[in-house]
Amino acid sequence: MIQSQTQSQDKRIETRAPVVCTPYQAVPNVYDEMWDQQGQARKHWAPFIDALEQIGCDELEKDHQEMIRLLRENGIAYNIHGDPQGIHRHYTADIIPLIFGREDWAIIEEGLKQRARLMDMILADIYGPRTLIREGIVPMELVFRHRGFLRPADKISLNGPQRLVIFSSDLARGPDGQLRVMKDHTAKPIGIGYTLENRTAMANVLPDLFRDCKVLRLSNFFRTFRAEMAASAPFHREQPRVVILTPGPKDETYFEHAYLASYLGYPLVQGDDLTIRDGNLWLKSMEGLQPVDVVIRKVEDTNVDTLEIASDIGEGVAGYMEALRRGSFASVNIPGSRVLDNPGLMPFLPAVARHFLNENLLLPSVPTWWCGQPEALSYTLENLPRLVIKRIDSFGDNESVFGENLTEQQREELKARIQKDPQLFAGQETMRFSTAPSFIDGVFAPRHVAFRTFMVARQEGGYEVMPGGIARSVGLCEERTKSKKLPGILKDVWVIASQPQKHVSLWIETARPDSGLKRAGILTSRTAENLFWVGRYAERSDALIHWLRTVINLLSGSDRYGDEAEYECTQHLLRAMGRLITSNIVSPGPDGLYPRLDPGEQLKAAVLDTQKPGSLANTLQAMINAAYGVRDYWSNDTWQVVNSLESHRDSLGNISNFLSRSVLYNLNRVVTSLNAFTGLCMESMSREPGWMLLDIGRRIERSLMFIALIRFNLVERKQSEVYDLLLESVLVAAENIITYRRRYRSYLDLETVLDLLLLDENNPRSLLYQLNRLKEHIDRLPARRDSHRLSDHERLVLKAWSRLRLIAPERLAKIAEKSEKYKGVEGLLSSIKILLERSSEALSRAYFSHTQPSRALTSNTPGPVP
Repeated sequence: MIQSQTQSQDKRIETRAPVVCTPYQAVPNVYDEMWDQQGQARKHWAPFIDALEQIGCDELEKDHQEMIRLLRENGIAYNIHGDPQGIHRHYTADIIPLIFGREDWAIIEEGLKQRARLMDMILADIYGPRTLIREGIVPMELVFRHRGFLRPADKISLNGPQRLVIFSSDLARGPDGQLRVMKDHTAKPIGIGYTLENRTAMANVLPDLFRDCKVLRLSNFFRTFRAEMAASAPFHREQPRVVILTPGPKDETYFEHAYLASYLGYPLVQGDDLTIRDGNLWLKSMEGLQPVDVVIRKVEDTNVDTLEIASDIGEGVAGYMEALRRGSFASVNIPGSRVLDNPGLMPFLPAVARHFLNENLLLPSVPTWWCGQPEALSYTLENLPRLVIKRIDSFGDNESVFGENLTEQQREELKARIQKDPQLFAGQETMRFSTAPSFIDGVFAPRHVAFRTFMVARQEGGYEVMPGGIARSVGLCEERTKSKKLPGILKDVWVIASQPQKHVSLWIETARPDSGLKRAGILTSRTAENLFWVGRYAERSDALIHWLRTVINLLSGSDRYGDEAEYECTQHLLRAMGRLITSNIVSPGPDGLYPRLDPGEQLKAAVLDTQKPGSLANTLQAMINAAYGVRDYWSNDTWQVVNSLESHRDSLGNISNFLSRSVLYNLNRVVTSLNAFTGLCMESMSREPGWMLLDIGRRIERSLMFIALIRFNLVERKQSEVYDLLLESVLVAAENIITYRRRYRSYLDLETVLDLLLLDENNPRSLLYQLNRLKEHIDRLPARRDSHRLSDHERLVLKAWSRLRLIAPERLAKIAEKSEKYKGVEGLLSSIKILLERSSEALSRAYFSHTQPSRALTSNTPGPVP
């Protein structure tokens, strides 16, 4: 066992008991990570304390707020129970790290490497010869009754020496100073991305402190991580394709998946992005199917294969396990490794270590009793008030239960559940974690702390341990559970070196002069679809806000207040807006008159009603969800704008009077953010297929919104005063009023309005301009057809463009006989609308789906004559 080395190795600072900004009082009878029992700082904390005394408390508070701001602006969050409405929470970051000396960490490192090797051997044995079960070292019920044991994973061979490629452990120190393992994570360890982003934010805010304290960098670990992922690929391809398989934005730790994909340069994929063909794993991309060599799996074992493993969630890939058996790709970690995330296994680890390694366990586990053994069951039931009860196969549900927090009746109920099926339960000793300082409201205070660190397997054998990790601190009276779900109060873990650390590049190797330039980036079909819809939702939100602002300004115009023509115009605009949002047409009554609409209620519904698919709140949320689905695609600046959109959307819900000027203020903030988002996309994104699809989405949606604006407001002829107001309102909503006044001065007429809005190819807010850009982008998309034939989406867009180009302008402004409508405008715009909607569907079929059509095994229809 590793005994606490701190008291023997740390030389106490004898001059005085340091004061860190504010007096710090350690908790009696609890080990404190910074202070020893004499109130002196431990040696490895001394440089940090000296630096803090130079910084000062006020400056530290500013740095703390800056760090929180950076994390929030970068979108560091986790999804609440996978809420589909996009409910995300930002975790709280502590600017005070948890610090370890290099000597202490070397001992921890040795114990973690041994534990990782041992877990890998157990995993290989469980799905191999099962000698541990045959020789009675590990009870078979502990394995076979665990939901993580997957029979389809039996006897699968791997390319590398280890089945367990990524491994993680939660550790905490008890009152005796002994570090113990609280939990192991083997299926899909959580927290690597949070660790990296937390470290990045700390380094940005306190760069001098990192240098002065000689903190070991994490970059070397991630460089090794990338190298080992590439080396684990079968067939030793020169540039293997590594992907991160995620359940998607609904997963509570999706941010981490996206952040890692962006940092490491791996495509972030979901189950429907992958397919099995001829026993190989393929990625659906804009360029067609691309082979996949390594999958870093963030999907649960039980959901990874929708064919062999029962699952109705649909996160996995049909045929995943069979392709894995054939060795066509590597899975990190291998499905079935969840069986090791088993607290009931901990009491047997010392015996397993002696069996496999002929060694004692260096890092002890927290004392644990598996209730499947009669003596352990009796001990657990008798000592329930001072134990933590866990299911051996918890998948995030059935969280740990602290016996001390239960009433007598609840304890009796828990005892009955355990006695009914004791093999599914384990009892663990309740540890009083050590404390470490946290910076809370400008005051240093002790908080219980546990930390998590990570290991990656090396192809030559053994494991590389991350020199640091992520710590989670809780209040002195808070429940010390939910170690799987990291977000809460998180802090960086520092390992202090003897020398300042040099920068280590993440790149594995630089390009050789003779290797040529290779572009390996691909755009997955799902990413392409999300980018397309981000563009559409962004443009729809922008157009709707301009429509809303036009109505609000018209309602609040004091110079024409009470004017009958203005009243008719605003009522018409409100009816048209309702038709746009809900597709419900307000019909006139028996007398031919339309019912009076309450402007405040109509505007409120148009802005806030999330149940209406075209409302502003609903559209903005759809845009944010689509943007979150491709989180790895955005720069930090772009993502900060997306965050501001979410904030501005929420602020709209605080408005009580939707006829007040405050509505305009909040809508203007949303428009500013939308314009910033569009500007960043236009100026920062490479003109590759992803950007083209984003802009195609924008052009299609802007065209459809222009068409709706004109059709709903200008097709029916009205009294001249009302119609003139409608013409002016349409120009305002289309952001063309200034151009129109400069060009036509005081002359207002339908023909000139249509000429500007529909046919002016130099006007970026005209329909023809949108169709020109749309045609250009579609011509440049990767070909999905025979070179001599037009695809469906090309043909449809060309038809819409030609119809608009060939129209005789003078026909548009003519009233049809025996009608009060401009039939030419209605017919033209209706046909273009249908063509654009069909082209959007054709784009989806061509680029967003790569499924093969179903084929009957037999047919009664005669085939072609040979």
